[in-house]
Amino acid sequence: MKNKENILRVLAYVVAGILMIQMMPQSSKFLSEFREGERWNHQTLKAPFDIPIFKTDAEIEADRRAAEINYIPVYRINSAARQQALELVKKEYSIDDHQIENLQPSKSKDLTDRQIVGITLARGLNEIYDKGIVDKKEKFANDPVSGESLIRIDRGNRMEQVSINEVYTRDGAIARLNEKMSTLPERIANKYGDLGLSKYIQVVYEYDESLNEKLKESELKELPTTRGIIGRNEVVVSSGQLIDRDVFARLSSLSKSLEMRMSEANNVIIRGGYLILIVILLLLNFVFMKYFRTEFTRDLRNVLFMLTIYLFMALLCMAVVKTEWLSVYVIPFAIVPIFVMTFFDVRMAVFEFIVSLFFCMLIVPKPMEFVVVNFIAGIVGIFVLRSSYRRNRMFLATGAVLLSSIITYTAMQMIQLGGFSDIKLGEYLWFLLGAIFLLGLYQLIYIIEKLFGFVSDITLLELSDTNQKLLLELSHKAPGTFQHSLQVANLAEVLAKVVGANPLLARTGALYHDIGKMAKPEYFVENQTAGYNPHNEISPLESAEIIRGHVSEGIVLAHKNRIPSVILEFIESHHGNSLIYYFYSKQKQQSEDEVNREDFVYPGPLPKSKEVTICMICDAVEAASRTLSDYSFESISSLVDNIVEIQTRAHQYDHSELSLKEIAMAKEELKVKIANIYHARIAYPERGK
Repeated sequence: MKNKENILRVLAYVVAGILMIQMMPQSSKFLSEFREGERWNHQTLKAPFDIPIFKTDAEIEADRRAAEINYIPVYRINSAARQQALELVKKEYSIDDHQIENLQPSKSKDLTDRQIVGITLARGLNEIYDKGIVDKKEKFANDPVSGESLIRIDRGNRMEQVSINEVYTRDGAIARLNEKMSTLPERIANKYGDLGLSKYIQVVYEYDESLNEKLKESELKELPTTRGIIGRNEVVVSSGQLIDRDVFARLSSLSKSLEMRMSEANNVIIRGGYLILIVILLLLNFVFMKYFRTEFTRDLRNVLFMLTIYLFMALLCMAVVKTEWLSVYVIPFAIVPIFVMTFFDVRMAVFEFIVSLFFCMLIVPKPMEFVVVNFIAGIVGIFVLRSSYRRNRMFLATGAVLLSSIITYTAMQMIQLGGFSDIKLGEYLWFLLGAIFLLGLYQLIYIIEKLFGFVSDITLLELSDTNQKLLLELSHKAPGTFQHSLQVANLAEVLAKVVGANPLLARTGALYHDIGKMAKPEYFVENQTAGYNPHNEISPLESAEIIRGHVSEGIVLAHKNRIPSVILEFIESHHGNSLIYYFYSKQKQQSEDEVNREDFVYPGPLPKSKEVTICMICDAVEAASRTLSDYSFESISSLVDNIVEIQTRAHQYDHSELSLKEIAMAKEELKVKIANIYHARIAYPERGK
């Protein structure tokens, strides 16, 4: 079983590492940070190779708009238009090509009036078709230099650029043909009247919409994206130089060139670099857990929770970075330590927060600024949110995170910009949105509890309410045990604060540690009435079995009422595997046979957490303190020392997280608190009647 859990833990780390690598940028990153208006605070930078100076997106867009405005439309030639018009004239007016080309209509006596009209018409058409005819003068471009309106004619093997004024529209062609026909002698013109000239006019230059769309797109794609070049070893930026628009363009071009080169040639190397960093971070996490939080890794759910947080925050970063109009400061990174601190401790929260920041630093732009701003905000949130079960604390923590983020960001901008005028006030809106999201994400604590089986301080606070079903039942069925549990809870809470444990967990666990006594409350001395002890009627072995049974009975009740496993540990471990000495000794006195010691030992297991160990100490001391006849500090001190010594010799602390120093601190505090409980009171004189 243990090997299986170890394999699952390793598998979880491997899967998390693979997913994390997939979230990393696909190309290399220019690691130095820069922004227009700042100063270059690094050493002088020279070009490692010839670098084209890339135009900005705005410049490229301006070039596209200009190219679209100045695009000269292309017209195709309808080569059959002239021939069709002339054939129609020759047929209608009985003329041939020789007559059209060689005879003078006004001087030739062999021509009829009709032929004269036809020749004049044909020659006018030739003149018009020589220039060309378009449907309408709508598709053209204005030459920015000459101001002329231009079109292009596709002549098959070449493009000819002509002025729109050099071609006819259909209406213009008809008007020009009318002018030509007006040169006919009056008698002939009157004889033939309206000749219906429009039927001879056909469009020569045809506009093709799909062709022009393709040509326009092709020309836009061929627009240059660079404007100049930086030669190899040429200075890109000098140390301390102000990054103006030109320097910014040079730095951006260097960054882009490096990314292009690396993404094309060395993608495997880039992935390898990310892999090394991710493996190092995960190994550091593993080592930290192994040597400083061994109990954390015992439960696979804890490991999955931690890795889920890493992946969740990295996924958020990746999504925001890909959405260019969003800022990474909209992500409330302070939620990471808040989540961890809710279920574990501050040291764990700080470590997990730092690791998650490092993971995300590999994804976001301006990583140094990102880490500084979010680290300070997160630490401030931890300091303020000391008790997450107090509702106002979360609002105070959110306000503190927002304020510290804004102050830290402003300080970073002052360093980078050397002033306030260039700070973009709109950036502060992202911090405000992040604070709102922080409050929203905090509500996920309930879901995390259910998914991973954790218990938050809010849940502990609810469980510690003495009106809870089990505690209310305990107060009715075993009032003495209930009062004992209250005293142990008060003592455990105080000692937990002294040794750095969770005081709310210690208090809540102590309230439930003896709920199993409800099954047979009369067999426990704190619930017995004067003069009657049911143990006098049974054997010591049976008595020990009943006393031992309150642990198993408590576990059954806890499962039945769905009490969290973290509280269940108090019930099953608050006696460890210690000896029920009174009945063991009594059995030895009464029996002539050898007594089996195991029959008088609690089932265990030994306590592991600080809180359960504290409960064990407080339970034993509080119960024993009721038997004292002298409540001087010396007698109380002797009692506490004796009980801790007995438990130590019985190896009850062998698996505990409490150090010897912390046990000593707990002892001294416990002595003071017990003395305060049993302090001497003033003997007031009796009142007269």
